[in-house]
Amino acid sequence: MRILLLKKEVLKSGANGNFSGKAGSVVGYVLNGQGIIRGMPRRKKKKPTAKEQANRDKFAMLQFWLQPLLHYLRIGFKDYAPTFQGFVAAKSYNNKYALQQREEGCFFVNPALALISHGALPLPEALQMEE
Repeated sequence: MRILLLKKEVLKSGANGNFSGKAGSVVGYVLNGQGIIRGMPRRKKKKPTAKEQANRDKFAMLQFWLQPLLHYLRIGFKDYAPTFQGFVAAKSYNNKYALQQREEGCFFVNPALALISHGALPLPEALQMEE
């Protein structure tokens, strides 16, 4: 019986626990308490298409912009999602809402739309306002 895996699949702990290691062309590992199994990565030999290159440029721009904030983002986005780590969650959010494209095709992060922390803070007990 041959099993072909095209995407990441989440494994449930079986009789022998989570699969970890390499078996043929399949790799298993544990990430954030979940067992993950996927096929071996393959190197691309062709030049990237225009859309692939644009996606790589977006990723690089966001990585460059967020990198100096790495330690702060790990704390600020810690509880964004149960399976995301802080920096990955921050990159996901800012990719969706703060990354924009100029007319000439280059990408930039709009600081007015970017977030460096996520979640609700409790209000102070004695809130006062003066005019």
